[in-house]
Amino acid sequence: MPNMKFIDLHTHLLPGVDDSKLHLEQIEEMMNKYKEANFGVIAVTPHLYNPYVFTHIDIIEERLKYVKSIAENYGIKCILGSEVYVDQQEIIRGIPIDLRYQLIEFSTKLPIADLEKKVEALKNTGIEIIIAHVERYPYMGVRTKLFKNLRDMGVFFQVNVGGLENGSALPFVEERVADILSTDNHGDFTFPERYLKQLEDFPYLIQRMESLNIN
Repeated sequence: MPNMKFIDLHTHLLPGVDDSKLHLEQIEEMMNKYKEANFGVIAVTPHLYNPYVFTHIDIIEERLKYVKSIAENYGIKCILGSEVYVDQQEIIRGIPIDLRYQLIEFSTKLPIADLEKKVEALKNTGIEIIIAHVERYPYMGVRTKLFKNLRDMGVFFQVNVGGLENGSALPFVEERVADILSTDNHGDFTFPERYLKQLEDFPYLIQRMESLNIN
């Protein structure tokens, strides 16, 4: 895999915007870690509408500009997206990654009413759906009707590096129904290398992510 460029589509690396643990002065070190692991694209996906995380929407543009400028120095393209918490809202609104892929999350306790209807409505606008860290939702296991219905609708499923390390995401990759591997990095400098280790174990994910055509 040494000549390949990798993508991380779920990160919280905009300092001070949401629950990122990263500080402005640490951006260079973080980008260097991603460069050493041969990443070409990083999506920064601040939380939106999450009841447990306050997001400083007013500084997203400023922090994105700064992080992008540093990333470019390391040969990395930094793109903006968002991780939208879906609850009772009728319409899913957010910032799609690459203007095409909307990352969404939910409560880990109870399934969302009319989730399939909401997903279908957004897909009808031309936006594709990525469900973040699918391993966290006990009601969305590989064998559940909800999971199968969403997969039939063309929804993409993302697993976290940490989910593979602790085993919770293994059923999704062992059955090859996970589409995207991401770090969900909030400021951990070890994640780029740990990401590569999981790709070595589950190389089918490389082709899945290449098919998204984000470069």
